[in-house]
Amino acid sequence: MRKIYGFRDLFIGDPYKMNIDLMNYLKYKDIKKIDYNNILSREIQINDTTFLVVADDHDNMIGFIQSLFYPFGSGVVVKGITFQNRGSGFVYRKDLSNSPERSKRLLHILSILHVRDDKKRLMIGCAGGDLRPQVHVRIFENIFIYSMNLWDPFLHLDSSTPDIMTSLRF
Repeated sequence: MRKIYGFRDLFIGDPYKMNIDLMNYLKYKDIKKIDYNNILSREIQINDTTFLVVADDHDNMIGFIQSLFYPFGSGVVVKGITFQNRGSGFVYRKDLSNSPERSKRLLHILSILHVRDDKKRLMIGCAGGDLRPQVHVRIFENIFIYSMNLWDPFLHLDSSTPDIMTSLRF
């Protein structure tokens, strides 16, 4: 898992700025060949993201994500000017796919996944970053593949960062 995240941090970013052909890395054995000694480590951050879905009786759905991402500044703003610090998700080395550059889009973007079949519709939203793809896949899989009931009770012990987050760090 660490090698996959390392591969992502070194090579994946704005698709118009990437300098590798992903078709050469479709198998894990290809990714294992890469020298990961120079991968930059980043601290795990705990942030504040809110996702909500509104649905009506006519099968209309809309999803919304608001993310503080990381608190900074005084909170006092000038009318018409919005500050954000999403740029902190870039890799701090030049000439990589996810390095800062003018007009480059950041890899770390929040997303909403909307899926449906003949019987079910589901809109999934979660915090961005490392776990987003896994969360989307697991929820989709549990509901559409294993036919689990979304309304069944589940156990949630606390809201702290799980140990797995810490162990995935480089």
